[in-house]
Amino acid sequence: MNGITKVSSIHDINQNLLVKAAQLSGQLNKSLRQTYNLINSGNLPKEFQVYDLAGKKIVTKVAQVTYQHASELSPQIVVEINKLLNDEKYVKQKSGRPNLRKISQSLAIHYDTLYRWYRNSYKKKDQHRADKGKSRKLSEQQLKIANLAFEKLYLANAQGNVSLTIDKVEDNTGIRIPQRLAYAWAACLKAPSKQKHYMPKFINQNTAFTIRDLWGEYENFLDCVVGDEWKVDEFGVWHTSKEEGYEDIKATAYIIAFQDMKTRKIVSMLMTANSITTQDTKRCAMELVRDWGLPKQWILENSKTWTNADFLRFLFGLYDNDLVSAGKNRIEFMNLDELKVVEWSNDVVIRSGVRHPQSKPIERTFRIIKDEFCAYSPAYSPNMEESRKPTERDAHPGVHRTFNELRHELTLFIENDFMDRRRTMFMDRKLSAAHQVNKNRPKTIREAFEIAYSTYEPNWCNPHKLAYHYGDKGGSKFNGAVEFVYKPSLEKLRFIPDGTGAEACWMYMQRKLTVVIDQYDIYHGWIYDKEGTYICEAKDPRKFGAKSREQSNAIGKLKRKLIQTQKRENKIRDEIAEREGITVFNYEREAKEALFPEKPETEPQLTNEDIEIEHCSLNEDEIDIFGDDSIIDY
Repeated sequence: MNGITKVSSIHDINQNLLVKAAQLSGQLNKSLRQTYNLINSGNLPKEFQVYDLAGKKIVTKVAQVTYQHASELSPQIVVEINKLLNDEKYVKQKSGRPNLRKISQSLAIHYDTLYRWYRNSYKKKDQHRADKGKSRKLSEQQLKIANLAFEKLYLANAQGNVSLTIDKVEDNTGIRIPQRLAYAWAACLKAPSKQKHYMPKFINQNTAFTIRDLWGEYENFLDCVVGDEWKVDEFGVWHTSKEEGYEDIKATAYIIAFQDMKTRKIVSMLMTANSITTQDTKRCAMELVRDWGLPKQWILENSKTWTNADFLRFLFGLYDNDLVSAGKNRIEFMNLDELKVVEWSNDVVIRSGVRHPQSKPIERTFRIIKDEFCAYSPAYSPNMEESRKPTERDAHPGVHRTFNELRHELTLFIENDFMDRRRTMFMDRKLSAAHQVNKNRPKTIREAFEIAYSTYEPNWCNPHKLAYHYGDKGGSKFNGAVEFVYKPSLEKLRFIPDGTGAEACWMYMQRKLTVVIDQYDIYHGWIYDKEGTYICEAKDPRKFGAKSREQSNAIGKLKRKLIQTQKRENKIRDEIAEREGITVFNYEREAKEALFPEKPETEPQLTNEDIEIEHCSLNEDEIDIFGDDSIIDY
């Protein structure tokens, strides 16, 4: 046997016996030659160690080390551990951390015992879990119930979220499924149809992740809010709008939301059908300021809905006293370029990065809504072409609920499940979950909100100032009333001062006043002077009942459609008349031509017969059509 050292004997520490090489090959179920090769190459099982003694190799079977509680380590062992911790031979070269595995093998200590002692992450012997002594293995009956519930809930979620399904099963059945078992079941269920929407493997391999402490980034509630818009991942909803005359038409639902950066609570949300306008964005921001106060900072995106002059005038108008001076430099008189200068000169508004969703943390909230709410809908379809249900991936989705039902169910989800589900977003990722800092951190969004709101001091905005910058405005010189045409409905309104402050308006006679219109009743409003100071209420007494802004806007759309239709008909009628050679009589044009006839290039000389004929052709009726007989003298 060239190159192979003979083994004289094998020493078994447990039995204190010398075992021959042939017996070792029998224990390993290998041939004698294979056993020699394993010994020389150092590939014996871990329980055997090889020693060189007098030119011969002796194989020793290592005794099995049992686990003991970290508090039971003797003082001599602790001293030896500290020596090896300071020894460079037992330090990892790359990380500089102690090699606990090597130390445990050197001192014959169980690795878990040494690890828990080193990390100081162990309970005292008198401390134990509540179910100590009871088996945590699931019985066959429990496994059957949990498997059926897991399969139903996992397939109902189009994103295949295993951790969410585990929580749902525990809420419904009271059985907590182990993660290893849940992922094994999920792998079997995903086999026939693999989801490819998020490509998790590609994202994990090609995305740079930054460790952030979300709870520690901002000190107080409403120090910063982030706003964004999102199309709800539903194939469509049935929308009925009596104001616009619609009856169960298919629409697309959109969401405008503002989220607090400290607690991740959605402080204001608005759902619209088919499109998002600047008025919708202003309304959502107005409700935030009205209910919670003025935030110190806003993070907004760069679309036209958030960068147009109307929205910026409203937003900066709320901070008018802090940003600009009074007079002609007031926000409401600025154009878009001047408003951008105001935005750049202060830190009230921060714009998100272009094509960088990580700069808008609310995108993660929309992902949670997608995974935990929308994915359970049969109409879930993020690309509007095919269903993302695992069991119906190639089927065309359909509409399953109305707009009001979707809005109601989504509001309930945000106020309950979204707020109460345990989340790890507030933990400090640089520390372990068992660290005391993370133990004191909030576990749910509701708990985070309650902690932050207890020390919150709101910065309330004056209601009249908020209404002045939010509402539709119109104005004119005051001569007992303020008259102007309301553009949404193309209706002329005449506001007369009403209430106890009506007498104050008479001081502004022949001076321009502004009326802010009530969005719920356009015949009711509030009068302000040119400096934006509130004077009194006003009403249009000629109108009865109430008409909201939405109703007036719908009426205005119908009027504009009617005007466009009439213009189109007149254009077509003129084209037909022109092609058929029909002259359309125009009274104004005929009268102008009669009064001011075009002179010919060369005036012909009239004879006496021509004069007599022309004189006879004028009768009394033809002269009276000009309104004065004296203009023609014979």
